[in-house]
Amino acid sequence: MARRRLAMQLECLGLPFRAAAAAAARLGCAGVLLRAEGAFAPRQLSQSGRREVRHRVLSENLDWAALVCPLDQGLEVESGLEERLSLIREVMQLAFELGPRTVIIAAGQVPEAEDDPRRTLLAAVLADLGRWGDRIGARLLLEAGLEPPRVLNAFLDRIGGGSLGVSIDPAHLLLHRHDLTAALHDVHGRLGHVYLRDARPQRLDRLDAEVPLGAGEVNWLAFMGTLEEIGYHGWLTLKRGPMANPMAEMAAAVQFYRQIQPDAGSPR
Repeated sequence: MARRRLAMQLECLGLPFRAAAAAAARLGCAGVLLRAEGAFAPRQLSQSGRREVRHRVLSENLDWAALVCPLDQGLEVESGLEERLSLIREVMQLAFELGPRTVIIAAGQVPEAEDDPRRTLLAAVLADLGRWGDRIGARLLLEAGLEPPRVLNAFLDRIGGGSLGVSIDPAHLLLHRHDLTAALHDVHGRLGHVYLRDARPQRLDRLDAEVPLGAGEVNWLAFMGTLEEIGYHGWLTLKRGPMANPMAEMAAAVQFYRQIQPDAGSPR
């Protein structure tokens, strides 16, 4: 059984970058994921700043899992599209320079109707971004879940391009009522990244909620078994929303990971 590697989204810790990287290493993670915004937006990060970020990650004996490029709208929306596409290209270039060579985006929902102009637009811009990724050596992963993952995978298959792939967030899929096992099988050929995040879907007496890893309705043993079945041996990234005690809760998440991945030992 090949060992998958554990990463952490640094923003979850609520610490400055240097302290967050050091904390992720102390907790036993092997890699980091960072949102390319604020001080880490491509236009804000100078060449010396990029060298410092690379050095800090390497000095903690960490690797990069991915960069996230936050978007205010999907790529099927024409308004402001050129600005969003420019940002994605810049983040892909940054990902190449820093090391992960992988960028995750929420590209928007694939329109159902074949003749929907938004579907045509989305296909065209993703094909262009795929060619850009092929040219510079960076991969673009789309977050799955707004539509059934099999629909997203079929859409990407029609576009082509080896640099286009899929990122899976089991909590996101669960809250959108998708079957996790089927989802992993549907995208296995394009699966480039997986989050570790848990949730409890809405019931009569409660609303949708993100919860600590292991406290939700994701069947983690089945989920990890399916990853092994489809041959996924890439990054698994811990991610959480706001927490009362981020360090304690992320430490607990690392421990839970070790339970569901018995061969992990130290996740590093």
